[in-house]
Amino acid sequence: MDALFPFAWTWTTTTIPTSGSLSAGRAIDALAEGLRREGAKIVVSQAEAFEFECSGISGMSRMALLAPISGGAISVQIRGAQIETTYRLRFVLVFWFSLAVGTVFALTALRNDPLATGALAFAWLYFGNVAISLFRFPRFVHRVLAGSPPPNKSLERTREG
Repeated sequence: MDALFPFAWTWTTTTIPTSGSLSAGRAIDALAEGLRREGAKIVVSQAEAFEFECSGISGMSRMALLAPISGGAISVQIRGAQIETTYRLRFVLVFWFSLAVGTVFALTALRNDPLATGALAFAWLYFGNVAISLFRFPRFVHRVLAGSPPPNKSLERTREG
């Protein structure tokens, strides 16, 4: 399922491996395992690429890495001593949620400027979530490929009661 803008955003990042030589297959395995720990489901896996799906915010905290992401694809190429990672992230669920919230805001602001109010609510929610993912996902990729341990989940707030 290949979605177009504004549903899918594509970035390419280059990482220099920090320890030893890393093959594309091992990099793909490390990224797939890291995404599984974050709650993703690996759908299609190949030698140098894989696709994944996410449930969105259902089943994870609002602050989870994959909460605004509906799915995506990651490919890895080794170029000398560097790893080039290209990933496409889909934001289908957050798009429709933001559109619904924008519509509600527009309907509640009928006396003022409903179009501006709805557009502002949509833009704040949708593009804010995309921007946060643009900041967080590349750091996740770098951390996984550098072999860092997963983040400490014990620091998350727990529900008391």
